[in-house]
Amino acid sequence: MLDTPEDKRLSVEIRQRLTQAILHLPDRERLVFTLYYYEELTKGEVGLLLGETEPSVSALYASALSHLDACFAGPMVDFSESSEFYLLS
Repeated sequence: MLDTPEDKRLSVEIRQRLTQAILHLPDRERLVFTLYYYEELTKGEVGLLLGETEPSVSALYASALSHLDACFAGPMVDFSESSEFYLLS
């Protein structure tokens, strides 16, 4: 639960950063990540949709997670001035 204005600000910053990181994933990784995480498809279902094997989908998903993890390794970025900002809901 977000108790303070600072907690709320940090939550917004993290969501902004995650959104930007997802938008900058390679196309195939972004598609796999979105279908698996947000659409809640299984890796098998994602593979069927994309014509990929389940191990291939797993590798793409792992690569996406690695890219996202790397985005959070550095300092927080202020996206408030960006005209290309999309907030995850």
